[in-house]
Amino acid sequence: MFLHYWLVTALLALALQSGLSQIPEDGLNTAEKLQIEREEKIDNRIKVYEAASIRWHGSIRRGVTTNDYSGISEMLKAWTRLLAASLKDIDKHIQRKKKSRALIQYEIQLRKEITEMQDFKLRAPAELQEDFEQWSAGAEAVHKKFVDILFSHE
Repeated sequence: MFLHYWLVTALLALALQSGLSQIPEDGLNTAEKLQIEREEKIDNRIKVYEAASIRWHGSIRRGVTTNDYSGISEMLKAWTRLLAASLKDIDKHIQRKKKSRALIQYEIQLRKEITEMQDFKLRAPAELQEDFEQWSAGAEAVHKKFVDILFSHE
């Protein structure tokens, strides 16, 4: 999976630089979409959403660390759409009586990404500050809902 992650990320970065590809509307690449569509178990879909979130985070980290901010605005928007879509799916299908290990892991990962993105925002140019703020607000809202799902006693 590690090799697959880096390969997909490298291909996405190359496509963005070359301008040959549009960022997917829902933030999922073709393989991820197929996995989501085929998978009946919500925990397995959550793992796909988490992997996609990690992929977006890695792409943005690479851009920030190399001072290549081209495409970051679009990546942040796609990542926000991914988080919203994952929340919608999870909220609708999760068993609330039993804590989902996959959701716990996704919540932890998202919390770490939110923290690191605060640092990226500080390093980003002024014209990207609002995009980082919007991503942060959306990600924090999704994270809060994940916590609510995990700790609600319905």
